[in-house]
Amino acid sequence: MRHKVLRVIFGLSIALSLSAPSFAQSVVNPTLPSASPAPLATVPPLGIDGEACPVRIGSSKTLADNVVTFRLAAHRSRLVAARVEMQTDTGWYAFAVPATPLAVQQKNRHTKDVSWVETRIISQPLYVRLPHGSTKFLRAWVTSAQVLSPSDPWMELGDVACLPSAHDFADLVPTSAPLAKALKPEHDQPDIALSGVPKTDATIVDATPVAAPVYSCAHPFLAARVRTRGRVRVMGQASVGRLAISDVVLTILPSGKIASARIIRPSGSTVLDQAALHAATDSSYEPARVFCQPAPGRYRFRVEFSPGY
Repeated sequence: MRHKVLRVIFGLSIALSLSAPSFAQSVVNPTLPSASPAPLATVPPLGIDGEACPVRIGSSKTLADNVVTFRLAAHRSRLVAARVEMQTDTGWYAFAVPATPLAVQQKNRHTKDVSWVETRIISQPLYVRLPHGSTKFLRAWVTSAQVLSPSDPWMELGDVACLPSAHDFADLVPTSAPLAKALKPEHDQPDIALSGVPKTDATIVDATPVAAPVYSCAHPFLAARVRTRGRVRVMGQASVGRLAISDVVLTILPSGKIASARIIRPSGSTVLDQAALHAATDSSYEPARVFCQPAPGRYRFRVEFSPGY
């Protein structure tokens, strides 16, 4: 059975904020770095193992009582401490994440025709209380992180500075590209959904005010675009007699280079999945911009195949 490529879709994974019921828990003040902290290490130009930072915001959700909950995510299981900055409707704030384990979580996925197991590396929920008067959480990103797992290649760098990542921002302006549209955020999935009420023994940290970033340009937050599209070549026979969809997620560095690419939604045919993967990695990309500067991001590349010609 030969498959015709119906369309190729490129998209950007972005973060969303939701609302949930009220609750009350204990509050602690985090210890943030001093005014003159030790110099942070620099992330290698190509990252490490496909990551531009050892940890990222995996999901976020606004709760009642000025509380925001987060999950951290990474490419592999590890123990990590981090510093996070965020913007609300009343200003910019930061909080420290103590040593937190990120572990494998698997979820069975299925469509009408295909079933697969999706694997994520995520933390348990973290809770942060915004200052009084803040009613809207806008965005957050990891500004620095330190891996504490001895066998992890990131540990050798110590505390590393991380660039704001495009997928952490909910108001990116899409840039034009052929057949391009924003797709459903990758993290917006039930396997890392955040409940509205934490456990009674959950610790909530207070966010501390910080200076607002300085930037000046017409569009400080821009989604990435595809410069040139890779050709989809189906090499071999595909036995799927139906519409088939392959989704590839890529990590794009500020240079526009691809740090990693993997299938996150299989078509049911290895031949078609490989065709989609090769098309995604053969494409070239213009990086996203955050605070007017090139920024890393994670992007979803979809190829839809129809059976026959």
